Amino acid sequence: MKMRNIFSLLITLVFAILFCSCKNVSPNPNAGYYKYDVICINSEMDGSITVKSYGMGKNRKDAVDQAMKNALDAVMFKGIRAGNESECNLAPLIYSEQVKKKNAKYFATFFSDKTKIYKSYVSAKKDVRFGRAKNAMLADSQIVYEVILRVYVDNLRDKLIIDNIIPNR
Repeated sequence: MKMRNIFSLLITLVFAILFCSCKNVSPNPNAGYYKYDVICINSEMDGSITVKSYGMGKNRKDAVDQAMKNALDAVMFKGIRAGNESECNLAPLIYSEQVKKKNAKYFATFFSDKTKIYKSYVSAKKDVRFGRAKNAMLADSQIVYEVILRVYVDNLRDKLIIDNIIPNR
């Protein structure tokens, strides 16, 4: 009888260990708490660059769209210094913070989800779910995607020149 109790306890312990070790590996729960830089992967011969960008949203589409906006924002206002330095060390297209402030309505329309103008200057090559983040302010979970994008820098520069946002150099 005592041997049977020990055997039952041992079997229960083995099943408990197996059950606990079979948990699913979930995406990084802290992914949304970090600020990610846009990283240059490659400079193309057609005036475009391939970058890695991150976006956060309620679903895949929102996260990928946000990654596109983040990449364009970096190209226009910050420049891209991280990544493949021999291929691309891109200075911002717009140097002055005043230009951004003076043309706030222009950029709001450019990045608007209604007009989707920004999508003419960037395209997704590949996206990967990176993690899930809890946003305390929204009390909702956000999905973070790492997206490989192609940014059409020369076309974007031409548009900014035509729209009198930057001078023709």
